Parts: sequence; C-alpha cells; structure tokens
Amino acid sequence: MSAISRIGVLTAAAVLGEFTPAQLAAWCEEDVDTVVDLLANAGGLFRRLPAAAPGGPAEARWRVEDAQSLRHAILAEHAAPAGRRRDHAPAARPAVPAPATLDGWMARLRMAEETLMGCAEEPSAQGRRVMAGTAMNYLRQSLADVLPERRPWWEVDPAFADAAPESVATGTGTVTRWRLYADLALARLTVAAAAGDRVGKELLVDTAAKLTRPFGTSDVDDVWLRRLTGRFAELTLSLTRPSVHDTEHTAAPARLLSTLAWGRAMTDARGDVRKAVRRLAQVLRAAAASRSGTAAEGGSTCLFQVLDHLPYGLERVNVCALLLEILPRQLGYREEEQVVPGVLVTAVAGPRASRRLRMYADVIEEDLVQSNFTSGSALIGQAAHVVQDLAVTGARMDHTVLERSDRARRGLLALAGVPV
Repeated sequence: MSAISRIGVLTAAAVLGEFTPAQLAAWCEEDVDTVVDLLANAGGLFRRLPAAAPGGPAEARWRVEDAQSLRHAILAEHAAPAGRRRDHAPAARPAVPAPATLDGWMARLRMAEETLMGCAEEPSAQGRRVMAGTAMNYLRQSLADVLPERRPWWEVDPAFADAAPESVATGTGTVTRWRLYADLALARLTVAAAAGDRVGKELLVDTAAKLTRPFGTSDVDDVWLRRLTGRFAELTLSLTRPSVHDTEHTAAPARLLSTLAWGRAMTDARGDVRKAVRRLAQVLRAAAASRSGTAAEGGSTCLFQVLDHLPYGLERVNVCALLLEILPRQLGYREEEQVVPGVLVTAVAGPRASRRLRMYADVIEEDLVQSNFTSGSALIGQAAHVVQDLAVTGARMDHTVLERSDRARRGLLALAGVPV
C-alpha cells in the first residue's frame, strides 16, 4: 500500500471510530484485503471486536483502540519525505470525477468536514493541528479531482479552488465551489487557532460571506450546516478575542463568548442558519476591529479588556455584557457601542466599576480554563453558576443584583438549550 493510501485509510478509521473492513475500504476506494492487512498489522492501533451474537451481522467489525497514537501515526505519515509519498504516480483524471468515483469523492469531502468538526472536542492544540492538516489533505484530494488541469493532489494549493467548477454533480446531488471554499477556510482557521496565530479580519469576513452562499444539495442539511457555522463562530471569537492564558486553554473563555454570540444570532434569526451567519458577518467587522488597537495595561482577557485610559480615572473597556448585568448600580458606566449585540459591549467606566468588572472577568476565566468541559453549552452552564456566586457578593452593595443575576442566568441557560 502506498503512503498516500495508508494516510487515507488511517484517517478514515479515525473519523469512523468503529467500522467493518468493507466500509473502510469503500470510503477510501481501497481493496478490502489490503485494508484488513493494514488493520491487523497496525501495532495495536485497532482492535477486532468479538463475533456478533447469532442472527447479528456476520462481517467482522473493528474499532480504534488508541486514538491518540493513531493521530501520531497519521502525523508521521504526513511528515514522511516526499519520496515516500510519491511512490505511485497519479493516473490522468478527467476535469470532474468519473461516475464510478463519485461516492468516494463525496466520502473524502465529508470525512474532511467531520474531522474539522471533531477538532472542537480535541483538547490538545497539537492534536487539532494534526486533524486540521489531515482534513486539508482530503480537501486537496477533492480539489485535484475536479480541477481542469490534472496534477498530483499534494501539489494542489487551496487557492486553486478558484479554478474549480461552480458545481460538481455527484450521485446524491451537487456540491458547489462555495462549499469547498468554506471547508478550506475552516481548516485554515482551525490551524491558526490551535497555533495561537491571528488572521486578518478580511479572511474572517470573507469566510462568513461564503457561508451564506449555496452549498448545493449533496448531503447538506440544517443540522450539518448549523454545526459548520457554529464551529466557524467559535474559531472567529478565538482568533479575534485571544485570552491571556496559554494556547491550550484559549478555547474555554473564547468558546463561551462565541457560543453566546452564535446563540444570540440564532435567536434573532429565529433559527434560520443563513440569516444567523449574515448577522454574524455584520458584527464580525466590529469584533475584529476591537482587537486591532493595542490594549492599555490593566486587563486583557476574553471577557474584559481596557482599551484606553481617559481623564478623571475613567477607562474605555470592552466587556462581556453578562458582567454588566451583575454590576452594582452604584458603580456606574456609560455604554458606547454594542460590539456584538447582547454579548460584547464597549463602555466607559469609573475606577471602581472597572476594577469590579476586571475581578468578575478574572474569576470566570480562571474557572473556565480549569474546566474539563469542551462543549459551549456546558461552558455556559458553568459560567451561569459562577455568575450567581459573584452576584451574592455584589448584593451587599445593591439588592437588585440578585434579581438581575437570576434574569441573566435564565437567559444564559436558555441559550444553552436548558429549560428554565
């Protein structure tokens, strides 16, 4: 088996988790016997499951035994010298996939997308980079199959998507160039977020615009589209509002903000994913612009950031709107702009108010970065609990804090899908 084929089989197995050799071979367009041989000689990466009960499926099933080692094996294959990866010259391909390869083409595309979605649950930054790189290779293979000029997939640059057909017909419908654009951008953003890099707001705004374009009819439904756009929202806030904490933990506070932003957008759009993305694109310019200047000293987290020191001890700050909900009324502030409506606010605050908001942000972020939770909904629930505790301290100054805190907590839980 060539190194390229081996990468394909290993990656497909990582995505599927549990499978029959025939299923794995179909996804990768490989011979079943070759796949079985790889599974049996993969050094403990996979385990053959016990035989099914009488009357059950007769075909043997396999399961990934060591997911972390499997990711390392995939990374090692990608890092192999070029000579190892080019042991078989690619056959000449038509400009669009031949009918016999359409199912395999769609399988690769969907595997890339599922791998990118899976990055959200991977705690390791290195693991996310490996997964995003694997997904990018699948997307490059997909591009190589549809480009007018035939070339090996490893020589295909993502920018070549501009030369792809506007629409590719498959056995289950169509896939538009916009879907490929969106997937490629998502892979790039995933790598940037995992590495702690920043990207230009132009790429983020452009990607948001592409997510509002038609993706075709192949294998696209509201659930999948919601997952894709929700993941984009998470990455966007991670990249535009980086935390002061180390890269391994940036996901938690940034994901809280992004989940709030996406939840608000979905609520305002009444569940229409396309409308929610358009709304997200509108606020993205402001959110990205808010990080363009150098923050003043005195607070630079996802939830609180000092933008400028003003006369009379006042400070211009970017702050999570949730924190303003539990601020005692004696500690006044003046709102200037809803950067992300209902989520992120630019305000002018006095010294006492600014210190209190900074303390709130520090307590919540410290709690979030120590969390084992990865889902946005779980982080919202965790933040709601901490906010309630903080409100108790604020109630010593202002008895209305508890009432406002309860209202804010119910709003948070509603966004997380928790009945209140």
